[in-house]
Amino acid sequence: MSEPKSVFSEKEASEVLQRAARLQEEGGGASSYAPGISRDELVRIATEAGISPDNLEAAIRAASQNPAKRSFLNLVEEVERVVDAELEPDDFDVLLDVAKPARTRRSPARQVGRTFTMQTNYRGSLYNVEVTSRNGRTRIRVSSMPLLAYLLSLHPALMISIIGTANMAAHGGGAAAALFGTLTMLVGALGFVGLARRGSNNTAELADKLEQRVREATEPKLQNLGARTGLRFSLT
Repeated sequence: MSEPKSVFSEKEASEVLQRAARLQEEGGGASSYAPGISRDELVRIATEAGISPDNLEAAIRAASQNPAKRSFLNLVEEVERVVDAELEPDDFDVLLDVAKPARTRRSPARQVGRTFTMQTNYRGSLYNVEVTSRNGRTRIRVSSMPLLAYLLSLHPALMISIIGTANMAAHGGGAAAALFGTLTMLVGALGFVGLARRGSNNTAELADKLEQRVREATEPKLQNLGARTGLRFSLT
């Protein structure tokens, strides 16, 4: 058996921390886990790693300008937001002020403990939404889904291509059938890419609106707590 690694690249360290956080959240240690990392915690980690404060601040600014994670030919985008306040599970319904659950039997909206998940239609695109709230923080994760784009573009293009080419070929138009099928699928592919990119471009907007709604729902509680303790809280 090989010995455990003692030195990791920055990319490996990031992946290890993300994987460990997921295991912590899903496992027995979830009760002590709080989503996200505060700026102070980030500064401490960077200092211990020998990273200068100036470079850390530059990296934070760059991350805030381009925080999305893309996959599948850059057509699927995932965005995360963390609010430094805890939205109580009984208040998860405030999220529905921003987005309603999609009408689907396979993936209905559900709440398990302190995590709420749903699929929602927003600006003509389909998204997965996951909200986890515990230990003073609320994490919002939104990812675009190209399924609706496929059903509105590639799928009908495929059906039209199959039926049209079969009909043309049956009447002896082999070359015309091939040309028709190619053009139909090309139009469908272009439509799919356009719709999928529109959906991915709106992912951050939906995440921002959900984040704002969580802030609005939790700020009165923090202000009441501050009034009782003589402190002032602000989420802005």
